[in-house]
Amino acid sequence: MPPEGQTPDVAINDDAPAVPDLRDDSVADPLELVTSNIDTTLMLASWLKSHPADRVSTIAPVGNSIDDQFCRTAVAKTRLGGVTLVRSALFYMPAPPKGEMLPANLSDGAENQCQLGAMVLASEEMDLRSAESLRDSIAALIDKRLGPHTETVPEYAGGLGGTAGTKMWQAKITTVVAKVSLPANNAARARTFTVAYTPTSGATDFDSWEARYEERHGQTFADQQSRYSEVDSAVKWAQLPAVANDLTTVVGYLRGRNEDGPREVKPPQIDAALIRALTAIHQAAPSLPPPRRAAALLAGDIALAATYGLPSADSGHAIGNALPSLGITLEKSSDGGQYYGHPWLWEAYRTDSTSRAGRIAFVTLLGMQWPEDKSCGDEYKKVIQHGEAALTKGDNNPLIHYYVGSAYKTIYDLAHWENEEVGNPAPFKPLAEPARLKAIEHFRVALQSLPDRVTRREAWIKAMLLLLRRSGDQPEYVCFPD
Repeated sequence: MPPEGQTPDVAINDDAPAVPDLRDDSVADPLELVTSNIDTTLMLASWLKSHPADRVSTIAPVGNSIDDQFCRTAVAKTRLGGVTLVRSALFYMPAPPKGEMLPANLSDGAENQCQLGAMVLASEEMDLRSAESLRDSIAALIDKRLGPHTETVPEYAGGLGGTAGTKMWQAKITTVVAKVSLPANNAARARTFTVAYTPTSGATDFDSWEARYEERHGQTFADQQSRYSEVDSAVKWAQLPAVANDLTTVVGYLRGRNEDGPREVKPPQIDAALIRALTAIHQAAPSLPPPRRAAALLAGDIALAATYGLPSADSGHAIGNALPSLGITLEKSSDGGQYYGHPWLWEAYRTDSTSRAGRIAFVTLLGMQWPEDKSCGDEYKKVIQHGEAALTKGDNNPLIHYYVGSAYKTIYDLAHWENEEVGNPAPFKPLAEPARLKAIEHFRVALQSLPDRVTRREAWIKAMLLLLRRSGDQPEYVCFPD
């Protein structure tokens, strides 16, 4: 989100004009724009036909662009009485369609994909008293159109913080707020914002944003039941009935627990079942043929990794105490703690990388950004190197395409992300467009056969962001040193 007190593409400071150099919007009444029910089916192309003087920007004046699928804003100057305002029409990516199909025309730009979701009227910077007076004057005009306002307003309604005295109205699906915002760098100056927004926009209050994020990214009950299917398959391939019974108990618990509910304590019998299964795998593995050994180690690794860190009723730390006897040493983290470094997963991969279990181990490691060592380097390079090598050899697992696509998207994001820990984006600029095109192609292939709904949605969202040349996200496959 741009800092409060910043208009699209133009930072407001003491040396710059308060209003960007824009043409006037002589087409629409500014109050009509913020008090009418927003038409969320209106595409950017249609808007620009009726507002040809607008400048298009990729910076939102309000709202958090990360995970909100912000696309573009169309900006112009407007006047309300004797006051000059900056009017911004904010457009957003649509919700993922059924089947997460990408547009038929992959060259289709933002004009034909992005839908109207919010409208913003922003004043120039002024002293606080004048800003509050302007807010109250605008509120009085909106009261006449929408009825009396309420001052019981959710936190961050309108997409940014504000002073006391925020006003709020509801017009069908559109919420309207009028507020005064103080720039972080100058508390003596302020701006007035009038924001009309729908539940699909990034200007929503936090509760609405959270609900929309959960709808786009969250897991359903069916999704949760399908998790850990790799354990089911690996147990079958390992052909160890005793292990199968105990791991079925562990996986059944993992599938049934409410990850978003109150802190849930893992029952002692789950730890006991896991230890029995791991012990049986450790004892049997040396004598198993490579494909079955890889399968047994894979099943044990996934179950242990998913269970080890959960809150437990076992105050004796039975799992941690049992690991040395299984040949498993925990890794030390930078904060002095310990974590499971997946030695069995690596062993499964190296035991028989071409078996069914070995290929699952490979894809799992790829999804973990190929953690061969503890160094903090260019993770995206490792994913591309190993992923493309596997694809060249004929491995057509759609997850490989998904992870490689995410790695290429990281290059594109690095070219548009300036951060002290990440470094200068300049070296990535020449690589950005080729990486964008490769990432889109990998996501397109992945979406043809990815079975997991949640991953399909993530792939679709990432591909759409790239199709719309929307970046600024924190690069995904980059290590941030502690």
